Amino acid sequence: MRRRKTHVSLFELSFHHKYGCKLFIDNQLPSTLLRTLGRPPDRHNAIYEALVRRIVQGEFPPNSRLPTRRDLSLEFDASSRTVVSVLKELAKVGFTESRGSLGTFIRKSPPHLHRHALIIDWAGDPNIYVTALEKEAERLQREGLDLDVFHIGQDHKRTDIISKIGNLVRRHLYAGLIFHREPADLVGTALIDTPNVPRVVLSKLMYNQDAKLPSKKPTKDLFMERAIERIHQWGRSRVGLFLHAFESKAVEVSMELLRANKLETRSAWIHTIHLNLPREAHAVMELLFSLPRENRPDVFIVENDNLTEMVTLGVRDFCPSRENLPIISHCNYPWQPKVYAPVSWLGYDIREILRQAISMIEDERREGEARHTKIQNLPRFEEELLQW
Repeated sequence: MRRRKTHVSLFELSFHHKYGCKLFIDNQLPSTLLRTLGRPPDRHNAIYEALVRRIVQGEFPPNSRLPTRRDLSLEFDASSRTVVSVLKELAKVGFTESRGSLGTFIRKSPPHLHRHALIIDWAGDPNIYVTALEKEAERLQREGLDLDVFHIGQDHKRTDIISKIGNLVRRHLYAGLIFHREPADLVGTALIDTPNVPRVVLSKLMYNQDAKLPSKKPTKDLFMERAIERIHQWGRSRVGLFLHAFESKAVEVSMELLRANKLETRSAWIHTIHLNLPREAHAVMELLFSLPRENRPDVFIVENDNLTEMVTLGVRDFCPSRENLPIISHCNYPWQPKVYAPVSWLGYDIREILRQAISMIEDERREGEARHTKIQNLPRFEEELLQW
């Protein structure tokens, strides 16, 4: 009869350090990544944590050699078998590698310096911003970046998943964390409270929102300001506006900005629409184009690109062909949505945002000072983008 395995290390992990998509969704988390299969013996755990602490503090820098198994056994007063199991665990999670007779060495790119985690906290319907982040993360992974993407969701598994990811953070398996939005509801978890971990929030300067992590808060609606500049250049004056239904604060800000810049808008021209009901934008366009020309907008701003497809479909279906109706739409470059009419894109380069986040984490690691930072990427028109 085969003997049952009595001990499995806490980290039955096998990270792919070079290639392959690593998108971990709440109900699809690989068991080999996060599942706790049994608490390792206290001696094993104590030695593992002591060695990781010394690696993280720089006593054993990248490419340096660890003491021999014999020396570790003597230092920790542990059996050779226990030391071997610790070394295997260090190798599994990416800290060390064996170089044959030369011994065990710290990897050139250990996780506490080179592995990043992108935390996507979203449980709504498909969202272009979230999709763009995931696709750009996949591209960076293919280029060799050590980046894990966690989609933690909002269902009954959420607390357990956050706890398990937090355990990885506490074990120094990430150089830093990148949050796709303000992690206000994660305060009090290891994702926020674990010390000495750089954290970056991806923030697009659109609305003045309170931030729970220390950061420079935006004071102006820069997206609207840039759109208004372009509207004046076009010589337009009557503005229709489409926003996400949860952006009610933006309605007031936008109306104030439009009126302060001597542009006309009316409550009937401003529409907030749920992202799971984008076809409502198409119906709104039909109603607007049933009005006399002088009583409807002569330019539209779409502040959420999840609505752009239906707005442009409405222009195609209901706008008289002789009218030239400009549209300025938010977007997440290079992942613009499908459109049915000409659009002037004003948005944020996801490629630049992610690269900035990773660069900031690496800078903080080199400086030895972990901070909580918000990336504040400015809105740009498509012709202003950097060439990639």
